[in-house]
Parts: sequence; C-alpha cells; structure tokens
Amino acid sequence: MKAMNKKWAAALALLLGAAILAAVCPLSLAQTDDGADRSELAGVFVRLQPNGWEEDDDFFEFDEQALLDYMKDHMSDLSGDETTLPDELGQSVHVVRDEERNLCMLWEDSVDEDGLRSTGVLCGPIFSDVSQHISVTDDGESVEVSANVYIDMETAYGDEALLTICPVYRRPDGLLCAAPDGGLMGILDGYSVSYETKAERTDEAGNQATKRLLFKVSVKAKPLPGRVTLVEMSADNQPLASREIDLTREELVETVSPEAAWALVEQSVTEKMPDEDPVNRLVREAVSLDDGEGEITLYLPSEVPGLLAPRALSIVTVHP
Repeated sequence: MKAMNKKWAAALALLLGAAILAAVCPLSLAQTDDGADRSELAGVFVRLQPNGWEEDDDFFEFDEQALLDYMKDHMSDLSGDETTLPDELGQSVHVVRDEERNLCMLWEDSVDEDGLRSTGVLCGPIFSDVSQHISVTDDGESVEVSANVYIDMETAYGDEALLTICPVYRRPDGLLCAAPDGGLMGILDGYSVSYETKAERTDEAGNQATKRLLFKVSVKAKPLPGRVTLVEMSADNQPLASREIDLTREELVETVSPEAAWALVEQSVTEKMPDEDPVNRLVREAVSLDDGEGEITLYLPSEVPGLLAPRALSIVTVHP
C-alpha cells in the first residue's frame, strides 16, 4: 500500500466530478463476466537504451484508466486525504504500437468459429533460437516459450547501456501493454529474465485445472561484423574464388560455381572487452553445400541500435 500521489489525486478528483454529473445524467456501464476484466500475460517487450536512462524519459506513461476503473468499483472506500491504493494499481505502462510488435515475443492462443484452437509464438526479428514447449496433463496445461536476444559487444560492455525486458499484458479490449520491470545497467552479456503466470480453471464438471505460461529471454553479446567474405572451396580444400558480401540486400543469397564443394565464410570483427584494448580478428565458419545448398546465420544490426538481428545467408550452387 502506498499514499496517493498527485496524479492519483487528480484522477480521483476527476472521478468524483464524473460521479456528481452522473447523479444528474445517469450513466450505463457495461458489465463484464467475473474475471473477464483481468489483463493476462501475453509475452515480453525488449527495450534497449544505449545511452542509459534519461531524466525526461516518458516511455512508460501513467495508467490512468486502470486507476479510474478501480475507483469506480471502490468509490465508497476512497475518501479523505490519506487514501491508499494497492501497489500494483496505477503503475506506468506503455501501449505497444503496431510498429513496435517487432520488439515483442508473444504467445497467441485463439479459437476460431469452428472451435479449432490455434497456438504459437509470434516474435520480431531481434529474437533468435526461439523454442516452445507445451505439456498437457490431467492437472492442466503448461506452456514454456524461450528465446535469445543478441546485443553488440560494444554496447553490451558499455558503461551506460540499459536493457529492460518488460512483461506484456493483453487487456480485455485487446490492447497490448508493456509494464516496467527492472532492467540491467552496464555489462549485459549473460543477462536473462523469466516471467510466469498461473491461472486456475474449473470446467463444467467442477474439475480444476491449472494453466501455466512461462517466458524466458536470455541476452548474449556478439561482436558486430565489419565485413563478411565468401570463399568458394574445392573438394580438395583449395580456394576457387572469393568476394566480399553485400550485407545491405533484403535477401542474402550468394551463388557459387558447380566446382565448389563447400564454402568458407569469414567475418572481420572487433572485440572490445572491459578495460582492454580492442582486438581485431577473423571468425571463420565452414558451410557444407550438400545437394548444392547451404546456409549460415549472421548477426547484423537491427533497426534498434545495439541489438542484432539474425539473418540467414543462403549459398547456392548454380549449374550451367
């Protein structure tokens, strides 16, 4: 419990004014089924601030509507200057815009008109190694979703960078809202966080079942490649040709000659560890061309500075 702050006091004054007006012009409020007005955990939202927290940061705004809804249901209990409210009420939130869904990993669970259930993970390009596991027993259902997020090494080992992995809740009106939940300043490599929710359900026969939903995100640091070179290799491991790859293309597809048995991908990277001088080195990875095709994952800059997005580089043998 905590004392009401100025924003809550202003909201209470607004609500009291509305109550007086309602006495003259009665309002009809829609009623919801028990539990239908609760927000449910839907996923996670990743936010990176490379320069750290800023004083005028207003990303998370005060959730005035949640406070007003609470007050409408507890009007008789709210009076006087020392009114206190639950800690979780009126907290700051961020309504996730459509263009921000690429920063979210969401669990979708819906039933269509024919009663067919559809489930799965929806996530943006910054998420890698996404996995899901569903377990159904007589006691209920458990869903676990996990993924990795890669951050460039310079940002990860910086002095100010702030990474926040926020839980995302789906409101009854369908809005997705991210709520602040911690964060980590400074060295971010190896940072991981989990969010979990459990809900008890009772079927028509009176049997209880538990539905559990768990999200886990791990953050890993990777050096950002400066240039990437493709070397075509023969069956006796001799280089046939080499070229630098244009990483700005929408689709990363490289063709090689029929004589190429495999390919060598070289990434020029600079590694900067805390309190150490930068080290330049080549990272080499062999790509097998079984049936004339091969693929490798490159971690390249995303639209969010500091976060890397996995990109598939496809290598295809072209026959004359």
